[in-house]
Amino acid sequence: MVSLFVEGQPIVFEVNKEQQVFHFEPLSSWKDLTAPESFSLECQDKTWSTHTDIDTDLFYQAVEEVEKMF
Repeated sequence: MVSLFVEGQPIVFEVNKEQQVFHFEPLSSWKDLTAPESFSLECQDKTWSTHTDIDTDLFYQAVEEVEKMF
């Protein structure tokens, strides 16, 4: 589990890994926040990407947390 900040509010996510894809599912409510309910990050050749329209800051927070965990 990781805590990421969305619009200044901490949201707790469960992170699941499938090969080189990391899936983020929120465990707390996103109510009134402009962010996707869940998203995924993929790492290929040390390059991170996402196919979800997420805020750049959220993307970099998620990458940093995944790199700490794995």
